[in-house]
Amino acid sequence: MKAQRKTAEMNLGEYIARLRLAKGWSQRDLARRAGCSYAQIQKLENNDVASPGIQLIINLAKALNVSEASIILAYKGKDPDQYPAVDNDELEKAIELLERLRRHKGEH
Repeated sequence: MKAQRKTAEMNLGEYIARLRLAKGWSQRDLARRAGCSYAQIQKLENNDVASPGIQLIINLAKALNVSEASIILAYKGKDPDQYPAVDNDELEKAIELLERLRRHKGEH
């Protein structure tokens, strides 16, 4: 019998909530530290945000003391804990994807 391999799936909302709760912060605490609204944090954690935007990713990473790459990995559905290192090329591709999504969203 084959052993099942653990999947490294996650979503951005789960990741943000996990980090926030590990620090003992409320959603309002995180919003204040990340310079965004409480509603934005609620929407992020409920996966109700199509594209979080580069500045919000940077602010969340700084507030939560993680890399921007970790936030982007979670946005892409990957558990950042399963991907300990992301090279600059992968980060550039992810940022490019986010920017394309933002532009596409603005066209509709």
